[in-house]
Amino acid sequence: MPCRAEEQLELALEDLLVAVAEEDDAPTHVCTIDYVAKMLDEDVELLEAIAYNNDNLTYGSIISVYVGPDETITALTDDGIDLVLRIKAKSPR
Repeated sequence: MPCRAEEQLELALEDLLVAVAEEDDAPTHVCTIDYVAKMLDEDVELLEAIAYNNDNLTYGSIISVYVGPDETITALTDDGIDLVLRIKAKSPR
């Protein structure tokens, strides 16, 4: 039979795990930059220029996906796509 301190610790850990799970905003999907360009009917090179500029996208909005030992593709989260749309809306045509 567990002692009271062990029960309290176990309850505290369960509460912590629930709190972390509720705050977890990790993306469950991403879209490749090529696909985003097609969706937005935009030039891939323009989106790459926006994405690769560290001043534009926040941490976690752009993701490198390894498709081989030395090969990656760029993908954007929904937040990354929203940021691209806002940047495009602000820029002159």
